[in-house]
Amino acid sequence: MVLSHIESLPENTRISVRELAAQLQVSEGTAYKAVKEAEQRGLVRIKPKAGTVRVKAEQPAFENAVSAAELVRLMGLSVASGKEKLARQIRKLVICDGSEQSLLHQLAGAEAAACLCLCGDRPALQAAVLEHGANLLLTGGAKPSWTQMNLAERRELLILTSPQSAYSLVRLFDTELAKRGDFSGSGQVSAWMQTPDYLYYNDIMADWQRLYSESSMIKQYPLVGDDLELYGGLDLWKAAAAVPSQKLRSLMADQQNFAAVSADDALKEVAKRFIVSGESLAAVLDGRRMVGIITANDLLRYYMYTEPNTYEYAADSFLTRDNSVSDQNTVVYRVRIPELELKNIEHIEMDLILSAAGSHLRQAGCGTYTLKSGTFFAPKHIVRSEGLMLVSRLQRSGRDTCVIETEINDDSFSYAKAVLIASAMGDNEED
Repeated sequence: MVLSHIESLPENTRISVRELAAQLQVSEGTAYKAVKEAEQRGLVRIKPKAGTVRVKAEQPAFENAVSAAELVRLMGLSVASGKEKLARQIRKLVICDGSEQSLLHQLAGAEAAACLCLCGDRPALQAAVLEHGANLLLTGGAKPSWTQMNLAERRELLILTSPQSAYSLVRLFDTELAKRGDFSGSGQVSAWMQTPDYLYYNDIMADWQRLYSESSMIKQYPLVGDDLELYGGLDLWKAAAAVPSQKLRSLMADQQNFAAVSADDALKEVAKRFIVSGESLAAVLDGRRMVGIITANDLLRYYMYTEPNTYEYAADSFLTRDNSVSDQNTVVYRVRIPELELKNIEHIEMDLILSAAGSHLRQAGCGTYTLKSGTFFAPKHIVRSEGLMLVSRLQRSGRDTCVIETEINDDSFSYAKAVLIASAMGDNEED
């Protein structure tokens, strides 16, 4: 009854557990459970400082079919059943937030095996998805039963799982896979690639050591021919054991197809490819001629530079400044993360650090800024909700540039560290 009432509310309506309980004459515990279930179904979203809000659970439209393997990598999903079916093409996403009749209506006219159905902890509806021949994505940490696993195996269907809520996953689907407009020139590879010191197939190992010995974390590096055409990839593991006079062409990787992109490709598409394939570097081609390289670090620079006004994170509400031990240059934040958010926010360490850095910059008189570059290291994922501390140290470097060093720790561990370079935008108030 409570779920039906929530579903009937207009979009953007604020929802209070206490008001629901009083209006519908149920206990606050029942109302709370209903709100949690509504969140799993994507009917509501819990917004920091705003409370629980009714949202519209839209069905993202895939411009083209996408493989289940790509979905798993992009969305960070786990495969409970059907690993041998990951090449399957998914053409439609179905959000199971209603009845079985609603499910059938959404599957009507579609090839069920090409549909992926998002479903929270609703065993009857989960079973209906599989019985009608569709693939299942369990949200909110729900786990498949033995019966469901057996049914999926017999019908050659996928069961995927995620600890994230249905709303979070729909947002990811919409961001990564829904139809998009054209990208501007600033979002193309050509605007952010590096121009390398070329290595030719006839160069010797000493040339590599002189130019690129610091790049040993990359598994391969591109080699070019006499006309700068891409020749192949230098295997760095073989190179590590080579003598200085050895020709680079004798140290080629066994897999000759080196990762390559076009100078006109959109960076967001390259980022997807890096995530799905595990690559961190690609040669940039103009036709067959190599004109540069693009790395994962270049993609980070792009995202940090082109979204200067979007550093508003859910983690803002998790930070409380401790004025007793803070000053203008060093700010200490006490961190308290709701238990539910530890499961729902995948990169909570990065969100906390960017929230703290943004707050510190604003307090230092830098109202608008751009993150130019930075390094981030998170050796251990945060698993507790209390007892955490975040320290932010700010140092000015010239009139318009700041360096922010941050660290999240508790009494036992250092969970994350970062060094960020921020540049002021426009006229900022001077201290």
